[in-house]
Amino acid sequence: MKQSFPDVNFPVRLGKVSVALLVLLLTSVEKHANAEELTMYVHAIDKECILRGAPFLPETLTLFLDEKDGIPSLEYCVAVCKTSEVASMCDAVAYGQDTQKCMILHYGEFDEDMVRRVADYQTYYVIEDCHDLRQERPAPAGAHAPFHAGNEAGAYGGYGYTEQIELPVLQLICDVDIRGEGALEGIKSTSIHDDIQSFVECLTICKVSEDQSPCVAAHYSVTKKRCKLMVADANVQGKYDIEGDETVGYIGECRQGGASALLSDSDSSEESQDEDGRREYLPQTREWCRIREHERQSNIHGFEILTTEYEIHSWEICMFYCRTTTNTPPCAAIQYMKPSRKCTTYAKMNTSNVNISQRNSFYEILECEKELPDVPVVPVKYFLPHYKEVCKAEVYRTYTLDGWEQLPGVSVKVKSDEECIELCRVRRRDKCEGVLFNSEQECTPMKQTAGAVAIPLGRSSFVKIIQCKYGAITDVLA
Repeated sequence: MKQSFPDVNFPVRLGKVSVALLVLLLTSVEKHANAEELTMYVHAIDKECILRGAPFLPETLTLFLDEKDGIPSLEYCVAVCKTSEVASMCDAVAYGQDTQKCMILHYGEFDEDMVRRVADYQTYYVIEDCHDLRQERPAPAGAHAPFHAGNEAGAYGGYGYTEQIELPVLQLICDVDIRGEGALEGIKSTSIHDDIQSFVECLTICKVSEDQSPCVAAHYSVTKKRCKLMVADANVQGKYDIEGDETVGYIGECRQGGASALLSDSDSSEESQDEDGRREYLPQTREWCRIREHERQSNIHGFEILTTEYEIHSWEICMFYCRTTTNTPPCAAIQYMKPSRKCTTYAKMNTSNVNISQRNSFYEILECEKELPDVPVVPVKYFLPHYKEVCKAEVYRTYTLDGWEQLPGVSVKVKSDEECIELCRVRRRDKCEGVLFNSEQECTPMKQTAGAVAIPLGRSSFVKIIQCKYGAITDVLA
C-alpha cells in the first residue's frame, strides 16, 4: 500500500488564503467605517433609520436579494427593504436617483454577480438601525398616509383597499376598509367566535354586536374559520399582527339594500365586456379556456368567495388553483391582487357581489376544454433552508419549452435541483418563475414571456415554481 504523507506546505497555503480573506474583509470594514452616515425618517414603517453609505467596490460584501423599478426616493427604497418578504435578511440598499431603481441587499456576503448589477448604482447604504419615534411628523409629498378607518388605528406594512360588501342577513351594503399582511396599532380583540364560514359572516357579527360593544372591525382567519371582534383603544401597547391568511375589515358607512342596490352603483361593466372572452392556454392543467376579464373599479353581481390563497406569483397560477379545487359549487372566476400576491376564487352565486378595486384583476371562466400534450409532469416539493421556505413545483421533461426565456446572466454550477431553486429564489426572488437544470448540473433561472421562441431542452429538466410559503422540512412530506 502506498503511504501518504501530510502536505508540509498546506499551512503556508492556508495562511496565505486566510490573510487574503482577512485583508479583503478589513478593507471592506475600513471603508464601511469611514463612510457617510445618514439619519432618515421612513414613514411607511414609522421608524427613524440610521444609514451608512459607501461606494460600490469590487470587494464590496453585499448579496443581491431583489430589485424594484419606479421607486421615487431613497426613503421609499428603505421602506421596500423593511416591508418586503426578505425583510429579516435585508440590511442594505442601493438607490439610483436617475433611474429610480432600488436594489435590496444583505450585507456581509460576497456576490460574484454584483459587479454586473451595479451599473445603475454608485453607492450602497447599510441600514445600521431603525427605531420607533412617537412624535408626529408630516408625511413627504406623494407619500401614502397611514391607514385609518374612523379610529386611531395606524397600519404598518401589508396592503389595504376599500370594498363595498353586502351583508345579506341584515340587507345592508357597507363600505369596508380591508387590511391584510401587516400590523395595526390602537385596536384590540374583545371576543372570539369559532366555526365562522366566511369573512362576510364575521362582518355581520361585528355589525350586529354594535349595540353591545363598539365593534369597529372584524378580524377573520380563513384556515381557522375564526372571527375576532375588534374595538379601538388608544392605550393598547404594541402592534396587532395580521397573518398571511387573515383579513381585518373596518366597517364604514352602511346603507339599506341588496344586490340590486349594489348593482345600481356600478358602471354596468358586464354589458361593456366582450361576451366571447379571450382564449388562453393554461399549461398547469393543459387546457384551453375562454376567459372574460372584467373592468377594474366596478361591481359584479353573481359570485361568492370560495377560497383565498397567498404567495401566488401570477394570475395564471391563481387560475390553476381555481381549476383544480374540488369545491361545490365549482370555481367559476378568480380575483388576483398582484401587489400582495393574493388569489381569491369564486363560485356562481346569484345573491352575492364582488367589488373590483383598481389594483385587482377579475377573470371569469366561460368554458374550458382539455388538451393532452405528451409532456410528462411530476409534482414535487422543495425545502429551501435559506429562507425557510417550502416550494411547490412541477418538473417537466419534454423536448422543447414554449413561452419562457432565460433571465439575464450566465448559468452556474450547482449540486442539485434543490440548490438550483434556492439560488433562483435568493438572487432573483419574484422575477424567477422557474429553472432549467441539466445533466452537467448547470442551473439557469427562467421567466415566463408570452411569445418567446421555443427552447430545445436536450438533456435538461424544467422546474416551474408554483408557490413558496414559509415552512419546515417536515412540510415536504405533507
